[in-house]
Amino acid sequence: METEGEALARSFGCKFIETSAKSRINVDKAFYDIVREIRRYNREMQGYSTGSGGTSGANGPPKPMDMDNGEQEAGCCAKCVLM
Repeated sequence: METEGEALARSFGCKFIETSAKSRINVDKAFYDIVREIRRYNREMQGYSTGSGGTSGANGPPKPMDMDNGEQEAGCCAKCVLM
């Protein structure tokens, strides 16, 4: 049976991992998984991913995201959501 958290993660296209800080279950794994994903994303954005030939990314460097109200969010990513 799928939990509410799993369904929400799937609807966002995100990975799901159940953790418990109180019981110290999967906290380290969740942290390291997030760090690996961030590092992989940064390598891809810099054009250093496997098969890229070491050149800049196909779309150039990351650009700030346009927000609904016309403003731009600083950095390459608008938000990071941890639940």
